[in-house]
Amino acid sequence: MRKNAFVPALVLIAVGGGAWFYENQTLDRQATILTSEQARAGHLERRLAELRQQRDEALRAATAIEYELNSSAALSAAGPVNSLRKDAETKGWFARLRKLKQSFAEFPDQAVPELQLLTNLDWVNLSHDLSLDSDLDLRKARASIRAVAIKRFTPALAAALRAYTDAHDGKLPSDVIELTPYLKTPFDPALLQRYQMMPAGDPLGEAIGERSPVDIDFDARHSISTKGRNGYSDSWFEWSFNRAGLQATHDFSSANNGQKPKTGDEVMPYVRDPTAKLVFEAIAQFRKDHPGKPSPYIELRPYVTDPAASALLEKLIAAAQKPGPP
Repeated sequence: MRKNAFVPALVLIAVGGGAWFYENQTLDRQATILTSEQARAGHLERRLAELRQQRDEALRAATAIEYELNSSAALSAAGPVNSLRKDAETKGWFARLRKLKQSFAEFPDQAVPELQLLTNLDWVNLSHDLSLDSDLDLRKARASIRAVAIKRFTPALAAALRAYTDAHDGKLPSDVIELTPYLKTPFDPALLQRYQMMPAGDPLGEAIGERSPVDIDFDARHSISTKGRNGYSDSWFEWSFNRAGLQATHDFSSANNGQKPKTGDEVMPYVRDPTAKLVFEAIAQFRKDHPGKPSPYIELRPYVTDPAASALLEKLIAAAQKPGPP
């Protein structure tokens, strides 16, 4: 289970003083992210070592799979190609790759233009690593593949944003399309169309963000900060929930000469998302009923009766119980 899962992402009411400390939550989240990223880096190093050991075999398989992707006729060729195909089929790579590709063919609305940036070897590794046993597995696999593909593009987008601001005295563009001349590598314009400039003074410090999710339950949300750094949240619904609370805190301060809220009740009128507001109200009420006790999402169930809010709460519970990176 992920550490600090009981801390609501945006509303932390102090036990003793009753103060509203969203700064503490920011620090706690940063520490959690740092720990997760360190663990993730260790995992990636181990994975890299494994991939180096498998490199020759994977490259041979990738060559065969290229025939599979580009031309079914090539698969009937005699000689080395058949041999390579047999090697790949032994490991189930052809079947798994076909299943992944067929999944996107069956749900074309779940493809994103960034998929064109994946190499055959990317597909080999993804088809090897992802579970594909059920419809739910395939849904999660499509989200994972989208995330990998998007991460192929966002570094270039971040670099373009930095180049733009350097050339315009720190000013941000009004539209993402203005970054086109600053992209070092030409990209399909459809990629840029998936992103939008965020409002000035965004409470999460975002300059650019994806316009919308493909699958709100499983897609990570990718963004670029005002400093031109890549960022992402675990899922769109968590990002939306977090944003609702931070925006409410920001709006309260703007309406009260920069003062910070002292209680959750002060902030509630500023929460714009009615569903998120019901969950925040449940958190505040739980803390009133149980002073000094953390408020894990799972214990909020008796406080939430609205169907939409209950559905959101169950997603937050599941996300909090999801293990972190190995």
